[in-house]
Amino acid sequence: RSSWTSLPMLHGEGRRPLPNINTFTYNGTASNTYGLFVTGKGTYDAAEFDVTRYEIPGRNGDLIIPNNRYRNITITYPVFIPKAFKTQVQGIRDWLRSAKNYVKLSDTYDTTHFRLAMATGIQTFEPVNQNDAANFEITFDCKPQRFLNDGDTEVSVTSGNVKSNGTQYDALPLFTFSNPTSSSAYLQVANTKGTYKLSATGSFTGSITVDCETENIYSGSNNKNSLFTGNFPILAPGNNTITFSGISNVKIKTRLWEL
Repeated sequence: RSSWTSLPMLHGEGRRPLPNINTFTYNGTASNTYGLFVTGKGTYDAAEFDVTRYEIPGRNGDLIIPNNRYRNITITYPVFIPKAFKTQVQGIRDWLRSAKNYVKLSDTYDTTHFRLAMATGIQTFEPVNQNDAANFEITFDCKPQRFLNDGDTEVSVTSGNVKSNGTQYDALPLFTFSNPTSSSAYLQVANTKGTYKLSATGSFTGSITVDCETENIYSGSNNKNSLFTGNFPILAPGNNTITFSGISNVKIKTRLWEL
């Protein structure tokens, strides 16, 4: 494991060169807030496709049934805190315990994606320099997707807009809009996999959120699933045409992702 204590001296200058410093950001806070830096290589492992295997007597090989999902992935960062370890470690623990569910995790190795993760712990402390510094590892339990940063930005759309999904995976977007006027109001996405349409059952005054991942429709904290019927849209690879009528202020987070 690398650390700053083993860096070579600059020729003729009597001091160490600046290291290539990498950091990660978890739940909105960067690791260098606590003087903490990543010392290992980037984390590029991909999630495992989930299948069920059956062994059948008299038949060679396993019968494999796809479950059409990917498993969570464990991401581990080897890190180093070069000073004030004893005074910083409690703050680091509290920060990593601040989230009770999935939150954003990103790092400076990959500036175009983020993960949804939950810290599972600090492991294998190796104090150095009379316990003023330390090497250790921080582990995260992550959803399998690497989400594109651009897909987490809410953008306005007009009816007839085409959203391109340049990945190989179906995305489950988040829509917001206002004021369905009547039972003729609808939101629709058409792509190579089909046409997905949500039709209003009546009028409503206020903001509506459609979460296509959880398949929930709500206004604030109030569930509004009964206000629409139909199919929750997906954004398939390729072009996706978004049309709507009887609603206003339509916005989308595409939630595009890769492995």
